[in-house]
Amino acid sequence: MISVRLQTPVDFAEARERLLARQQELKARMERLQAHHRREAEPLSPDAPDRAIQQVNDAVVDSIEVATETELADIAAALRRLDEGSYGICETCAGPIGERRLAAVPYAVQCQSCAAQAAS
Repeated sequence: MISVRLQTPVDFAEARERLLARQQELKARMERLQAHHRREAEPLSPDAPDRAIQQVNDAVVDSIEVATETELADIAAALRRLDEGSYGICETCAGPIGERRLAAVPYAVQCQSCAAQAAS
């Protein structure tokens, strides 16, 4: 027989706290990335080889910015699910998302089984 342990309000409070803390970290990262784009720390070099390196770095920063925006959106959605009471419920099978998975990916929308099936 499989035992399902439901999360308690304490678990939800801890999840909200973790999500909000990560959200603040990401917002600070986004501010640094935007400052980079504004060239606050280092203006674009007049030297062509140095400028080329800066532009390659800009592409990396752009990728990090996209990933940060995506994670911020995922966190906002998880916070909405907490408010709605659907946090920790798999969007695919409607079963519980395991505590270990939520500890690793607090904004997960699928249980481990459904996520593995979606990835294959």
